[in-house]
Amino acid sequence: MATLKWTLKSLRVTVNLTQKEMASLISISENSLGNLEKDSTNIKNWILDKYVEIFDISVDDIFLGKEYVIFAFNKYIARKNSKT
Repeated sequence: MATLKWTLKSLRVTVNLTQKEMASLISISENSLGNLEKDSTNIKNWILDKYVEIFDISVDDIFLGKEYVIFAFNKYIARKNSKT
């Protein structure tokens, strides 16, 4: 069974931070943060380290990939649950 992981966006939203506020916390541009929230496949280690530090979680708890993958997974789970 797949383990659910936090996306960069879900971490930010959970603590009620705007993209601008989060970008400032990790010292990147708001545009860069927006791009990372859509596709974190190639996130730099130092940025990932900041997420781990700020949110006090393990790297293993963070989903690294494309936003579309999450959408497709959620759609699959919803379809599967509607059949049971």
